[in-house]
Amino acid sequence: MRAAERLTRHVRALAADLAADYGEVELVRRRRAVSPDEYDRVVEAFDSFGQVGGACARMTDPDGRALLVRPETGNEWFDPGRGLDPGESYEACARRAVREAAGLEATVTGLEQLRVFCLDDGTGRPAVPDVAVVLRGHADGEPDPGTAAAARWFEALPDGLGYPELSEFPTTGSASP
Repeated sequence: MRAAERLTRHVRALAADLAADYGEVELVRRRRAVSPDEYDRVVEAFDSFGQVGGACARMTDPDGRALLVRPETGNEWFDPGRGLDPGESYEACARRAVREAAGLEATVTGLEQLRVFCLDDGTGRPAVPDVAVVLRGHADGEPDPGTAAAARWFEALPDGLGYPELSEFPTTGSASP
């Protein structure tokens, strides 16, 4: 069986497992151009570890503010996210992302979306899927940027969000100081 077929079956099974665990799954699909090396890394990681992708965490604090981080490179704001470590669950990955990027302990309470990226390396090989499982939850305390350039609670989402679906993150009002 080709890599694209193996990964597609895996992602379908993942979507079914998430639906069983959380109920309805909002699926967001996007095609993404990648280098042949990145394509090969995704296939090799799946062949070695039987899993693919990573997790993002849409966290709010007790006041309903949204936690966003800005990576060392770029000026866009994102929800904390990481790639899976071998054998790691998506929930554990989301909690690790919050801890590493913002120094906070997160509680995962649900599933926000399953983002499926169809990776096309431009060589004529069939596109392979990669995923980001977006989980929601809450955390408390003041963020302390670890691996991020900045980590902050926002009452209203700032300009410069890293991807369009992030604009749907509910917040409480105007930007925090």
